[in-house]
Amino acid sequence: SPPLRRARQLAELIAKTCAAPIEIHNGLSAVDYGEWTGLTPSEVERFFPGDQERWRTDPDWCEHDGESWRALVERQWLTFDAVLNSAQVQRAGSVVVVAHQSMVRSVLTVVRGMSQRQWSELEIPQTSISALTYHMQGTP
Repeated sequence: SPPLRRARQLAELIAKTCAAPIEIHNGLSAVDYGEWTGLTPSEVERFFPGDQERWRTDPDWCEHDGESWRALVERQWLTFDAVLNSAQVQRAGSVVVVAHQSMVRSVLTVVRGMSQRQWSELEIPQTSISALTYHMQGTP
């Protein structure tokens, strides 16, 4: 679970229901939007004209004092991969990850080999459930 309160509360509820442990992973946090934090997309466009388009098309652009798309995808994927390959998950054979839309987009982008534009266009509704099947190496 990422560190934000809402995600943590949901993870705690699931963990209690399943009698499972909970772990907090900062790498699963949502996008660091830097100067855009708290602004709507239309406000970002008004105050920072053209910047959203640059962020969506240049994988290394981060002039908004937030993280670049490439850094975001790498951070989220590496954390997700580490969780899946942890000894605890290997023993349990399954895991529930409570995370933000960007994390689901990032995982799908890496797994499917998608482009930055496709990442931006993926519609992942808030409070939705995304079920992924993962086969550990050496298992069918």
